[in-house]
Amino acid sequence: MCLVTGQRVGEIAGMEHGELDLTRDLWTIPARRAKNGRDHIVPLCEMAIRIIGDQIADVKALSERKGRAVPPFVFPGPGARAAVTGASVPKAVKREEISKRGVAMIMGIAPWTPHDLRRSAATGMEEIGISPFIVGHVLNHVSATKSTVTSRVYARYDYMSEKRDALERWADRLAGIIAGKSHIEPLRAKAVA
Repeated sequence: MCLVTGQRVGEIAGMEHGELDLTRDLWTIPARRAKNGRDHIVPLCEMAIRIIGDQIADVKALSERKGRAVPPFVFPGPGARAAVTGASVPKAVKREEISKRGVAMIMGIAPWTPHDLRRSAATGMEEIGISPFIVGHVLNHVSATKSTVTSRVYARYDYMSEKRDALERWADRLAGIIAGKSHIEPLRAKAVA
């Protein structure tokens, strides 16, 4: 989800069913959970909706097997009493790190963190021609959304159409990469000293 939506790991980890409007393909990150303390509406592309739908179905099936209520969290933690934490995701990725012939690898590539997925989404959107200003709105960066008096006080446009277009174009690029139809530069693992 970090790579597909460009959102922060902790914000994704804490996603709740009540934040989703799947009839309009929107996810609202409430101010109380957003890093900048402002509500952030994320348009969801088809790829993100499939990921969320699969996750919700898996959680529902697990809840039924365990004989417990479906939790309000899309990504519940152990026991489903709370959402998985943003801090647990990087730890889980790090646990996947192995060393082959003195070269560290995580899931077959050079070591990375979940935040690198957000950075890759931002970079990838810019590489396909999305304006850095729109990428800033997708990422919910204050520097793009509320950095001037004009943007804080006067300008109320939400750039929803542009954000949706950016995320749909980025998802198309990802789908091409997954299908092997796009040229990408492979990451080269660095030897561990």
